Amino acid sequence: MSIGKGGLIAIAGANILAAVITGLYYRKQIKPSIKPKWFVALLGSVGILLIVVGLRGGHSELDVSISMEMVYNGFAISSWPLFLLLNRFWSKNFQEKPNRFDLYCHGLMGLLVYMRIMTCDQKDLIVSATPSIIIAIAGYALFNISIKLSNGHRATNITMNMGGGTLLLVYATILKDIGHWDWDPIFIGGFILGAIGIFMLVRELGQSYIHFGHKGQASIVSPLVYDGILVGSPLVTLITDDMPDEWLFIIPIAFGMLLMTMIRYRHHCIVATITTK
Repeated sequence: MSIGKGGLIAIAGANILAAVITGLYYRKQIKPSIKPKWFVALLGSVGILLIVVGLRGGHSELDVSISMEMVYNGFAISSWPLFLLLNRFWSKNFQEKPNRFDLYCHGLMGLLVYMRIMTCDQKDLIVSATPSIIIAIAGYALFNISIKLSNGHRATNITMNMGGGTLLLVYATILKDIGHWDWDPIFIGGFILGAIGIFMLVRELGQSYIHFGHKGQASIVSPLVYDGILVGSPLVTLITDDMPDEWLFIIPIAFGMLLMTMIRYRHHCIVATITTK
């Protein structure tokens, strides 16, 4: 909804509003004596900037559902080597690492996404959209690292969102987009949806890392969350009116994505139970 002149202001404002909502929601955890983790917040702020730049670029060239699937499956797959490297070089903060079973799941999910992409009529645009997709994936990597390191530290989360909104305002100024804001219902909708989505993402993603981190399974959060988004991405076509002619073919693909996500989750639950015993 934010694509177009003035749209960057909507998303910048959404990040700042999300920070305000976080502060109000967790007001009992916010005290002057509690300082943010500045480096961790900076990682997330840069990640937010890259996410917005990448998603806007990808969405402007491809159908939103296809762009989503390329970005989120791409990040889910890249999280496998990412968490291995983090475990290798930053083991103090990233003690968990994905296993070979996760790699098999990534491969099967990637195959399902490939089958889904083959149903669209925009295959010739994928190459030109790839740089934007890579930028968004890099942004999500930094964002998730920041959320994991913040470990529910609300001052850090608020600083991250404020910093992300500020970077987007600077980016909008550089692109001379800042003078194109209009009180258009689309931009206002993007602003409100963005604020709600950002607040919920930071809150629930943080809780997921804390929950699975206590089980020594923090590395599966990214695949479960971002592969989970793929399950719902075909439904986005109903909203954006991008439903392809082969829509009947999409239903079993979506079911396959859901099944893969459930199998991965169940596998790790069983492993955790055996390890505990």
